[in-house]
Amino acid sequence: MSSRSFRYRLEDVALRALVKGLSPLSLDNASDLGAGLMRRAGPMIGRPSKVALENLSRVFSRDEAQRLLREVWANLGRVTFEYPHLRRLALEHDRIQIEGQDSFERVKSLNKGGVFVAAHLGNWELFPMVMDRLGGHILLIYRAPNNPHVRDLIQLLRPDTGVTYITKSHQGMRQIMRHLSEGGYIGFLTDHRYSDTLPVDFLGGQARIAHTAALLARRFGAPIICTRMERLNGARFRATLAKPIEPEKGDATHEVLQILTQQVASQFDIWIRERPEQWFWMQKLWAKGDNAETGQLDETAS
Repeated sequence: MSSRSFRYRLEDVALRALVKGLSPLSLDNASDLGAGLMRRAGPMIGRPSKVALENLSRVFSRDEAQRLLREVWANLGRVTFEYPHLRRLALEHDRIQIEGQDSFERVKSLNKGGVFVAAHLGNWELFPMVMDRLGGHILLIYRAPNNPHVRDLIQLLRPDTGVTYITKSHQGMRQIMRHLSEGGYIGFLTDHRYSDTLPVDFLGGQARIAHTAALLARRFGAPIICTRMERLNGARFRATLAKPIEPEKGDATHEVLQILTQQVASQFDIWIRERPEQWFWMQKLWAKGDNAETGQLDETAS
């Protein structure tokens, strides 16, 4: 057994033990426990905390960034400890308020399909639950964990919401384009560090944000709907659907993709600044050498 396989097995055993230990707890108690533990332990986890602190410091003072770092870890602890209770959460509709249902009705009336874009805000695992409640069958593009055992466990914990999960691949993209061409809905988290990105103004600098939503929306003339999952208090949430961005069907030129991707980034910039403690700041979306004050890229940076 290789060292990687051994590590994957250890991770699987540890996570399954965590799930078993959390399952007897109530959803609220598990969520509170995760927040309490990670608020204290998270900032001591070196590399991700360093990245998060650097990113937070783009927007906030150093003292405020330090304070927010603890709350970012607390939210991540909640998300993690809520996993064993996702099926229960999906059944308790009063835990998730939905705002902007008129946006979904607008999308349905256009009959052009729809590209729903979310981010790592609040508890992003609620995204498919919200779509299920709205009555929209959605193909969800996702990045599977490197550890196949962890991937299988997460899929097992997710509730049956009628969502089809598709890994980002050539075959998956063909399935997605066929679904959109038939007037279907697709969704994905836009704040991963994908390879197909464009530089946009985002949280104090130029970040590389996926242009997948813009590309598909332009090609099929489908609306883009930015969607926020916001934690209100403990394990209670609000989902917000923004007003649809409605591009015309046409050529996906660089200029058009840049404009549409910036519109998406600007919406999430607003939402993240409103609840910064609920975003996953541990991502390297900004180019090395980016100047947070001017938003310009240092051309000499390697």
